[in-house]
Amino acid sequence: MSLRARPTCRVLLGAAVLALTLTGCQVTPSPTWQTVQSFARWPGRADPPPVLNPDYEYLALTLRASTVYLALGYRSESVVPAVAPSGTPVVLEHWYSARRELLALEDGRLHQVVGAPVEWRAQRVTGRPSWSALVEPGAAPVAWTRSRDEMPAYRYGVVDLIRTRRIDPAKDPMPDEVPADLARGVTSEVVWVHDDVRSTRADGQPWRHAQWFALTQAQGRWRVLWSHQCLGPDWCVQLRPVAPVSPPPAG
Repeated sequence: MSLRARPTCRVLLGAAVLALTLTGCQVTPSPTWQTVQSFARWPGRADPPPVLNPDYEYLALTLRASTVYLALGYRSESVVPAVAPSGTPVVLEHWYSARRELLALEDGRLHQVVGAPVEWRAQRVTGRPSWSALVEPGAAPVAWTRSRDEMPAYRYGVVDLIRTRRIDPAKDPMPDEVPADLARGVTSEVVWVHDDVRSTRADGQPWRHAQWFALTQAQGRWRVLWSHQCLGPDWCVQLRPVAPVSPPPAG
């Protein structure tokens, strides 16, 4: 997994070109999240996949079988004291749409979202386990907390109680959205991790949901190959990094 940062302005230009492809070369592309929301109203709609620029890294975001792509702005590494064990470095990635809507991931987990119908402006975690602390067979489940600030309902300090554990996809419940290449079982090097999340809705009612992460090891560290994560009760998305394929040489 490369930790080389890419110039944000250059990536945004690439994202803008990509958005034009996604929206049929309109002069003014619609915001990415509005596109996803409109696609979700017609689950049977199938648009041709965009041609991705091999110079950039992309993240595929899927909601109810409709997919859009975000471009990597930059990637950085730091030590977050609240992640256990203490001193474990985490990777923060900023992914952008053509209209600069932001989706930030911390070690593959949703960290900050700006421009979506549900926004996470900030979050704080206590005792969150690193991936390396979870992947060993027989590793004990870890309970931890996340506090986040959510818009547009002006919800500050929303507390999520999370229990995270390694699971066996052959025995434990899995989401229907798991990609075929991961569901077939040809994934001996993939480790699955499950979150049981207890939170509250905007109306104060309890909200319990599950999240799944497919992990693979690259360059000595664990990274998220695919995930199913929830911003809100109606906004559970699947995220997967995409590696564009370079076109064959001309002639």
